[in-house]
This record gives sequence, C-alpha cells and structure tokens, in this order.
Amino acid sequence: MTYAELQTTVVRFLNRSGFTELVAEVPFLMEVAQRRIARTCDLRAMEVVQEAALSALTAPSGVFRVKTFTIIESSKNHEVSGAPYKKVKEQQADTGVPQYYAVVGNAYKLGPTQDADYTAEIVTYQMLTLLSDAAPNNWLSDNAPELLLFATLLEASLYLKDDARAAVWEKQYNDVKREIEDSEMKVDKESGGLAVRRMN
Repeated sequence: MTYAELQTTVVRFLNRSGFTELVAEVPFLMEVAQRRIARTCDLRAMEVVQEAALSALTAPSGVFRVKTFTIIESSKNHEVSGAPYKKVKEQQADTGVPQYYAVVGNAYKLGPTQDADYTAEIVTYQMLTLLSDAAPNNWLSDNAPELLLFATLLEASLYLKDDARAAVWEKQYNDVKREIEDSEMKVDKESGGLAVRRMN
C-alpha cells in the first residue's frame, strides 16, 4: 500500500471526506503515527547493527533504544547492561571490561573504565524512513499497513477529541502490534538468530 493509498484509506475509515481541515491534516497525523510506532514497537526492520572500537563509538542519530550491547573478545563476548548514568559514573572509578552503559546525547558512557580498546557490537532500534510523496513506500506500508492505519486513526481521533473512537483504534493498534512482534519472535526462535542491517 502506498503513501497516497494509506491517506485515502484513513479518510475512508474516518468517514470524514467532506471535513477538508481534517483531510489536510492526514499527512501530519500519519507522520505522528510513524513516530508512535518507532517509540512503541520492537520490529526487526528497525534494527541496525553497529560495530566499532569503544574509543570511537558514538550513538547514531535517530536511535530510540538499544536492544543489545556486546563487547567482542577472542575468548569470550561480554554483554553490557543499560544503567542510569549515575551508576555508570560511579563504576568509572574502576577499570576493566565495561559492564554498564548509559546513552548521554550521542555518546555511550561506560563503566568500569575500559582497560583496553575493545570492539563492541550494538543493535539499536531506529526510525524507519518516513513516508512522503518522495518516499511512497517503506517497510510499514509494504508489510504492516494495518499497523500504520490504526496508529493514524488513533492520532486522528485524538485530534478530533473523540475519546471513544481513540480507545477503539488504540486497541486495534495494540492487537496488531502484538501479533507482529509475536510473529517475529517465533521467526527468531526458529532461525536461531537476528535479522539486522549493518550501518555504512
């Protein structure tokens, strides 16, 4: 389903084709819906893998959250856990293999302070390309148009201050979100790995 087709479908579901002010807001509401999806969904299509030396590591722009943070060594890999910056700061008084991280701005803060220049592999969730006239398709429009549709209808109902319809669309959104995430989890278990794309 294309960007234009999704807009038409949103207006049809709202049954407000004559409400020109609302129709004009649909592209904005769809953008807000896509940002809601990025904040609340853990989709494989949003996963990006980054591999770099800890000394050169920065958080890419557009990161919503970190899925895994692994320090790679020849003998053993070490999982690094997210923690409040205060705890990370306290750990920095010691040296060794970092055990905790916090994201501050576009920097990863690590504790304990590294005792060697390790390599890290980090999987993060990032925003998909936003749909627009110039980008009429993305993973959502091709693979989960109903998720985007219900998210947009939810935003439209909030715009209209229609709490009853907002509750309906929010339930629909959460149901589809759960179905997609459960399906991807089953695929991960069956394949024994994660599908990620590497940053250039």
